[in-house]
Amino acid sequence: VASAGGDVKADAQAKMQDLTSQRSALNQKLTDLKNATADGWDSAKTGFKNALNSVETSFDQAWQWLKDKTGS
Repeated sequence: VASAGGDVKADAQAKMQDLTSQRSALNQKLTDLKNATADGWDSAKTGFKNALNSVETSFDQAWQWLKDKTGS
């Protein structure tokens, strides 16, 4: 990213910021899961799974974008 051209660098930084935000949201969902009561367990578990899937999808998309940009 550091040696990339202006537009590519800006896109990469935006993707990194999005992944960082999603990771923070995932951490919050993990905290919610750890603190869930028996009544809230299913909801907390579903929220964590959804957040994890979102992070995984975003990471895969960012990785593919990077590979496309670098020709790897």
